[in-house]
Amino acid sequence: MACSVEPLSGGNKSTQDFFGFNDIYDLNSSAWRVLEVNPDCDIKCGVSLKGNTYFFAKEIAKAPNVEDFLVCFDFTAERFGPRLPLPFHSCGLFSEHVTLSCVRDEHLAVLYRRYNGVMEIYITTKIEPNEVFWSNFLKVDLTTFPDRFYGSRSHYFFIDEEKKVAVVFKNEPEWTMDCSYQTAYIIGKGGYLKSVKFGETPNDRKHNNAWNINSFMLSSYVPSLVQL
Repeated sequence: MACSVEPLSGGNKSTQDFFGFNDIYDLNSSAWRVLEVNPDCDIKCGVSLKGNTYFFAKEIAKAPNVEDFLVCFDFTAERFGPRLPLPFHSCGLFSEHVTLSCVRDEHLAVLYRRYNGVMEIYITTKIEPNEVFWSNFLKVDLTTFPDRFYGSRSHYFFIDEEKKVAVVFKNEPEWTMDCSYQTAYIIGKGGYLKSVKFGETPNDRKHNNAWNINSFMLSSYVPSLVQL
């Protein structure tokens, strides 16, 4: 099954104007149907783990006193679970960023970039639809890194538990006179930083398009012997 959450709000974005629309796709009937459930929060992003989907969400209220948390959609019960605590509190500033990632199909990782340039990554030691415990995985000061990485926003990341590093992908492409490309950064403790270019796209000078922007999307993959 698949779950689609589409929050809509009115012009002044007040609590009274907020409505949540949740659809679920049933593989048996090959059709979408509307669920009579409402998470009663502002959902930002989510990942699937252990057959459920966990969302990073915020309370529907005005900044700066906005609570942020995880909320799980349970596909068996077809409902949202209780609000689960995060290991930090984001201020909701544009300069801050939060994103989620899976660690195999066992743990959830969350990346939190603070307004002051400090990036923190936490990993769950236990996670269920109604319970979560966190452990700090990595904390680095991005202001000590090159400006082109420090000034970027990261929407995708993976972690390597054995090597104690994180692979963080920039959301914006970079350019040269001949091509545009994406960059992945391998980050570790003690200021370790290595960059890898990928997805190069030549500039289309024939059609006067000097700056091609190659977008991309990443997803974690766990090898399995189960045949779908």
